[in-house]
Amino acid sequence: MISKLYLSLSKVVCNSCGTINSNTYKSDYAYNRNIFWLYNCAEEFKHDLEDIVLYKYIDNDYHEKSIKSGKYCMFCFGTNYENISELEDHNIERNIVTQSAEHRFLIQEMCRECNYENINYISAKSVVSNYYGEVDGNPHTINITDLSEEGVTVQVKYGESADSCDLELPPSYDEKGDYAVYYEIIYTYEGADITENGVAYVNLKEREDGSGYDCDGDDKHVWDSTVIREASCRCSGLTVESCTRCGKTKLEETPKGEHQYEVESIEPTCVNIGYTVKQCAACDDRHVTDITETLEHNYKAVITSATCETGGHTSYLCFDCGNSYISDYKDALGHKFDEGTEIADSSCLGGKTVEYKCLRCNYRKIEGGGQEGHNPGYEATCTDPQICNSCGIVVKNALGHKYNKQNIAATCEKKGYTAFICVRCGDSYNSNYTDTVGHKSSEWIIDRAASADKEGSMHIECLNCRKILRTNKIAKLDISSETDQKGEATVGRYVVIVSDMNTGSFIQGAFVNIDKNGNILIELPKNRIIDYDNKTVVTVLEAKDRKPAEKIFVSVYDKYENYCKGITDEKGKIIVPGSSSETGSKGNATAGCENSSEERFTITVKVVNYNDEKIVEGAKVSIINSDNIVVDLPDGMVLDEKNRVMVTVSDNYGKPKADVDVTVKNYLDIKVFGITDINGEVIVPVTENISNHNAYIYGYPNGTIKPEGNMTRAEAAAVFARQLAEKKEDRNFNLQDSGFSDVSAEWYAGYIKYLKNYGIIEGYRNGTFAPDSLITRGEFTAMAVRFFDIYSNEKIKSDSEYRIFSVTEDDYWASEYINDAAKHGWIKGYEDGTFKEKSNITRAEVVTIINRMLKRSADEGYIDSRLDKFNRFSDLQNRDYWAFYQLMEAANNHYTDMSDGESWIN
Repeated sequence: MISKLYLSLSKVVCNSCGTINSNTYKSDYAYNRNIFWLYNCAEEFKHDLEDIVLYKYIDNDYHEKSIKSGKYCMFCFGTNYENISELEDHNIERNIVTQSAEHRFLIQEMCRECNYENINYISAKSVVSNYYGEVDGNPHTINITDLSEEGVTVQVKYGESADSCDLELPPSYDEKGDYAVYYEIIYTYEGADITENGVAYVNLKEREDGSGYDCDGDDKHVWDSTVIREASCRCSGLTVESCTRCGKTKLEETPKGEHQYEVESIEPTCVNIGYTVKQCAACDDRHVTDITETLEHNYKAVITSATCETGGHTSYLCFDCGNSYISDYKDALGHKFDEGTEIADSSCLGGKTVEYKCLRCNYRKIEGGGQEGHNPGYEATCTDPQICNSCGIVVKNALGHKYNKQNIAATCEKKGYTAFICVRCGDSYNSNYTDTVGHKSSEWIIDRAASADKEGSMHIECLNCRKILRTNKIAKLDISSETDQKGEATVGRYVVIVSDMNTGSFIQGAFVNIDKNGNILIELPKNRIIDYDNKTVVTVLEAKDRKPAEKIFVSVYDKYENYCKGITDEKGKIIVPGSSSETGSKGNATAGCENSSEERFTITVKVVNYNDEKIVEGAKVSIINSDNIVVDLPDGMVLDEKNRVMVTVSDNYGKPKADVDVTVKNYLDIKVFGITDINGEVIVPVTENISNHNAYIYGYPNGTIKPEGNMTRAEAAAVFARQLAEKKEDRNFNLQDSGFSDVSAEWYAGYIKYLKNYGIIEGYRNGTFAPDSLITRGEFTAMAVRFFDIYSNEKIKSDSEYRIFSVTEDDYWASEYINDAAKHGWIKGYEDGTFKEKSNITRAEVVTIINRMLKRSADEGYIDSRLDKFNRFSDLQNRDYWAFYQLMEAANNHYTDMSDGESWIN
């Protein structure tokens, strides 16, 4: 154990006279001076400090544990530490992490104390081989070869479809055909599972010329090599070879490599152990060897000799690490005086005075002879001692003042203090001053209330001393005003301040009015509107003391009839607009939102009872995002076919907003949905004969719709997803993994995932969807038929006559879909009797097929009378174009009366 001498500097003071170091000789240098004596600290002053434990990584087996402990002296504030270190085994925590994409388990071993971490991988992999061969009367199936490492258990299930893998053995086939075998492989390692799903194929062809895929006969295998893992110093390499003809597989193993160690030697010191580190540059394998103990401290002794009055000791300091301790204490030697020298004759103290000198330190002391007695002078006082009239020596020390304390309390304007008065001589002084209490202000006290035609007066006084501190006049009451350069307007008993939230600048020229109920109405100046990106702050203060006025109803509107209202908070503030609002007397409510791109929008919603055209006041409007609004109707309001609501949506400049999703609900939690048309209007609920036809195809940013342009597979998926989501009232599309390797988080990912869940779209055998590829007429027709099966909740049935297109191949994969579509008259083909199923389909052809399928037709007269509202496309100006009205039907939101055909009503 390393020890240390605790030392302290201290001094003693007399409680009566205040003399410093009064227990020493007056001849001592420190007597009555501000000098400290040196004393050893008592053991009772020492306090054990909390141990500090640190861990340091050494190698894959050990870490170094260091414990720093010590003591702290509460008298001299000195601290002494010692360090103890030792090697410990790692405290390992083991975790298994599945890595499905890499076909492996990650084994993570971490020490709970140090930063040691070891990562290993266990392969969980199988090779699935297709079978290609000829019909030979024997059953054939796929082959699955397990290549997982030791410790991994494998369970395989088979099925004839992706959602029914419940067979223990794979299905076998012995007739001509191309068969899909679905499989599910579950790898298990120490309780963790990885599931692999896939499909392989059995292809059997009839022998025509005697050739086939019998690799074990005259033909040779055609091998395709796949490296499962590379050889390293951790493990051997593994390669699987699979015959591309018959699917036969074989494994080849390459030997494990050697470690490439780098060696580093750490020399021992007097505080740390020494060791040699060997670390592999390739795999970070690390070992520590040749561990040596710490060295002895290299102490050097420094001797402090004892003197006459102070003790001695030896200090030991390690010149390598700075550690130290003190031992070999020696007592003070004591003075060694000479025989003495006579320096004075007899006096009051004796016959003569002799001076003795220490032979070691030159310390002197004086001793007198026989006592003859002093001749005392005046009695000692508080400040003056009693002096001997004969020799002038002090017979009696000054008495010192004897003070009584008197506490004088502080007042509002005068400081407090403690008065000290000597009871003997009357000497006095003051100390311990305390600050003035300060006046305690009252609230404004109304002396005379103001009226509309006479000023009032008020004052503030001190609650302690009743001194009047402030006086003020109360202006005549105004019920309307206009904000000045400081944004302030005084109305009634309030001061209203209007400012810009972003810049903090004040808004001048806002008209402020207060109604008979004490509610405040503010009309913003013409150069300012209600805007979520540039919010307005309204602060209401009590005019008499400018304290915040809480729970005051405030309405704010502007020249575009944007409207917000709110109740002031504890700071007297409201900030408009927020993300929700409530309709006022004109049925308007303005609120805002911010989308994921941090773009801010301001939207004004007007709510009207459609049946009697009355304004709906008190409806709560919430902005979910710029294209999604929720309207909560006031309590008691009915929502049905006889009580319909029209919601109008615009931006804060009065421009209508089309294609906005609107949800309206009432106090019974009845919810209806709709989408605004080009006028920003939507009427809900839709009645039995009134249908809401939403747009399902959109133009391009340059203002075109490209009627003769082709459509990609992703665009086709979006068209059908919008229609199905509207029918099923699904409001959102989840952008999660679609299951196709080439479909990432693009704009179309949610649409593709949505349709795949319903089985409407299928990808290719290689697991891709090819979203950016142009869709063919055959592919689109197949997608349309699958869509209608789900959309109509029934299989397609029709007894009508139809034409089988002559060019369609009998084994073309989509032939049945094309025939089903022809039965219903959705497709008509070309004049030469062909369908051209492998040609790319145009956008005009797409909307024509969908309109026929959904029995949607344009109201040509209604469209012709409002072309300026509906026709927004620069490349669709000719009404004689064959698909002009088909595209108008598909690209515009509208309500239609279906009681007699399709008649547009909005």
